[in-house]
Amino acid sequence: MIFFDGSASTRLKSARADQDGDTTDLIVSVCRAPLFPLAFQGGADPQTITQVARQHVGGSETGSALGSAKALYNRARAPLAGFIEDHKTAMDGVAIVADTAGVISGGLAVAALAAGGITLAPVLGVAAGLAALALLAEDGQMFYYEITGNEVRKKKLANSWAYKLIETVAPILAIPDMAVGGVRAVGELPTATREVGQLAEETQSASTRLANQRSAIDAYKDAHLTKLDHPNIMTKTQKMQAKANRLAGDVQRAQAKLQKATNSLRALRLIELPAYAASTYGLGVYATDPPDWSDTASSVSEAWHSAVGRGRSQDLHHPAHALLPAQLPPQIAGTPAPLLQFHVGVRPGSGAPQ
Repeated sequence: MIFFDGSASTRLKSARADQDGDTTDLIVSVCRAPLFPLAFQGGADPQTITQVARQHVGGSETGSALGSAKALYNRARAPLAGFIEDHKTAMDGVAIVADTAGVISGGLAVAALAAGGITLAPVLGVAAGLAALALLAEDGQMFYYEITGNEVRKKKLANSWAYKLIETVAPILAIPDMAVGGVRAVGELPTATREVGQLAEETQSASTRLANQRSAIDAYKDAHLTKLDHPNIMTKTQKMQAKANRLAGDVQRAQAKLQKATNSLRALRLIELPAYAASTYGLGVYATDPPDWSDTASSVSEAWHSAVGRGRSQDLHHPAHALLPAQLPPQIAGTPAPLLQFHVGVRPGSGAPQ
């Protein structure tokens, strides 16, 4: 009898060979919850770790205020969650647009960091932009598989630990940026609009003064056309031209301020506010149809233990290896899988497992 815990095996009792020299090995393998211990009572029906965890957590909340609030929340969001599930392809397409807006907004935050140093708002914007970039990569793949009808790759991607982790964690990274950058963008819109209007008026006024000064110079020259070489006329003309040059400088500075304010207002309207709206939309969908945190944690834990297990030294000739597949399939939530499994292997007298 051999006990196998998923990473190593131990022989509990040696087998006795029959008259032909063959032995029979009974392999007992157990699956454990990766995050917390579970106490099983009696003969439990075959079920997944996720289902057991839900029952375990749900049982502690029975009759509590938290359990009642959770039940009310689930009933309230059920219609919207059903609508999202029925229109998943369209919702994923909108998600790609929202992710793109978040990536562009993150690019602006990177530029702000490069120009103004390390400050809170741009740092949060960069974090949200990186999260949007990760979501764009995963949502883009899923949307492509959906519109091409590739159900095999779609299910494989949906069951991968990376996809579950990104879809679970990345939207939460946008919350700090929404609380700081999003509120700031909404509050700055009226101020930026007024500033652009005032600068436009100042630029127009400076341009009018410059045009009037140049007209005055032309009129003065026309009035003294035969005396332009006189010293007093030349001095007056030079003073008027110097004033026109100062006014031209005022116009250039006003135009530069107007251009900068216009660019900021355009970025606010076309990038930051849409990114804020996209984050609000994404978190709304996240709250309406939240991912399964326990399933995500289980998938990440299994991937981690699988990666660590590959680096351990194992007995390559142990009979337990003959009873395990070369690659374990991904765990799909809801599919029946026994917590305790039994396998029987026959080892002939030659010692090679069958």
